Amino acid sequence: MQAVALAILLVEDDPLIRLNTAELLQDLGHIVVEAGNAEDAMEALDAGPVDVIITDLGLPGVSGADFASMARKAKPDVAIVFATGAEPGPDLIGNDAASYLLRKPFGAADVAAALQAVR
Repeated sequence: MQAVALAILLVEDDPLIRLNTAELLQDLGHIVVEAGNAEDAMEALDAGPVDVIITDLGLPGVSGADFASMARKAKPDVAIVFATGAEPGPDLIGNDAASYLLRKPFGAADVAAALQAVR
């Protein structure tokens, strides 16, 4: 059975990680819009449909957690995957069913599991 293609907003400040993750998501059959910071991500969020946001927690300026909060106000039904190599506290990412913590470094199976968990 073919998985449904999702519209994914990928927010990652590291260009190499963003490029590799975007390619991985496209290889999984998803549509990817990329942003390097929260400000650009908010513009992308307003520009078109987004099913899932994958955001780095350690963004410069506005953090990934703060961006996620703003994104949820704009689009309450959007699912959010937080990507990090750090050890965030549970209060940072919340514990609702529409969010998931993806540990860096990650591979295709990890990303697929994260998307399945929030969809």
